[in-house]
Amino acid sequence: MKIPVFVVMPFGKKLDKTHRFEIDFDEIYNSAILPTLNSVNDIVAIREDAELFGGIIHRTMYEKLVCTDIVLADLSNENPNVFYELGIRHAARAYSTILICNKDKEYKIPFDITPLRIVFYKLVDGKLLDSEKQYLSEQIQKRLKMLLDGKPAIDSPLYELFPEFPKIDTKKSQALREYFEKYSAFYKKIENSNTVDDLKKLERDIESLPGTREDLINILRLFIKKFRALKEFNEIVNLVEKYREQRCIQDEFLGQQYALALNRVRQVEKAVNEIRMVIATYGESSESYGILGRIYKDRYTQTSQIGYLDKAIEAYERGFNLDIRDFYPGVNLATLLLQKGDVGSLAKMKSIITILQYTLSRDRITPDIWHQCSFIEVLCLQQDWEAASSEIESLLARLPKPEPFVLDTLKNNLSLIKQAFNKRGVSIEKLQGIIECLQT
Repeated sequence: MKIPVFVVMPFGKKLDKTHRFEIDFDEIYNSAILPTLNSVNDIVAIREDAELFGGIIHRTMYEKLVCTDIVLADLSNENPNVFYELGIRHAARAYSTILICNKDKEYKIPFDITPLRIVFYKLVDGKLLDSEKQYLSEQIQKRLKMLLDGKPAIDSPLYELFPEFPKIDTKKSQALREYFEKYSAFYKKIENSNTVDDLKKLERDIESLPGTREDLINILRLFIKKFRALKEFNEIVNLVEKYREQRCIQDEFLGQQYALALNRVRQVEKAVNEIRMVIATYGESSESYGILGRIYKDRYTQTSQIGYLDKAIEAYERGFNLDIRDFYPGVNLATLLLQKGDVGSLAKMKSIITILQYTLSRDRITPDIWHQCSFIEVLCLQQDWEAASSEIESLLARLPKPEPFVLDTLKNNLSLIKQAFNKRGVSIEKLQGIIECLQT
């Protein structure tokens, strides 16, 4: 049975503490930490996924910090969550915690943990060079070998000062290993399923899995993402309704995706009520208002009724004002302001595009798929056809290939821009060529 290593570190791209550069922690994990752990026999890597697990500490997080045999924590960038989780670990376990951290002259390790053994790695403008990846990998392997060989040293300051400090009963470790292996195997089956029939067969096995209510929600989230990629929106509706009725499952992400799916199957009034209930229950967010805007935008494109256009603009503007870093409501707001076309709307569109340019241009090295799609839309709004065509080529060359519903969404948004330009007498020949590239 494999030994789990729980990785505690920041997610995604974060500005360093002095705002000099961005650090891509996902890239550090995927290019250095994960391959190292995978190269060691009898080790399985576990990392909480911010999107899948909602970005907050759940009961399962505490269980992993306390019961997992080995924890690897990246202390870079003074992330408060990581330090909080390290404190829990040090109170629970006398040893088997591996610490790593970016070494930077502008960054000082907090005084309380300076005596601890830390593997330092260097970044160049926020990037982990190949030579440093090799060094980090070698050092992690050394620490793992000591632990696996049964030669651990106390690494918790608490246990060094108070050797008789009451230890937490970790008999659950064996059960937790089995739990991780079972869930890991099930997750992989879901990830590797590419047909509705395969997913529905797996869906029948959900009830037989052990775990908490949160575990169930995480599995449902993964099923929803797979059904969404297959554009099987009726399956999403059925899945959410089934578990709401049988298990009273409620969750913000599930509610948002349920509303989107209802909209796709033309249950519009029900979709609006659902997303408004999500907002009332979990609070206002750019994501929820973006979904509300999407529902009204679709109604506008289906009916051409100006009332729906105004409602969509209102929702997208509310979402963008809640978080101007969220480009999704922003780019849709700009597109619909162009569609409306009056002097005030066009002036507001220009100011929105200025903000979007800054937001989307902050990192053009490894943009995610939606980031790149939004960037293409902004380039088209600016009539920068050469840059937009280049981005389309880059998008279509991505591996893995963009999911069909992603390209459909981009194509529909660009068609809306084309429609608005055509009304204003702007040449649409080059934009039409870009849209046709998405149809091949």
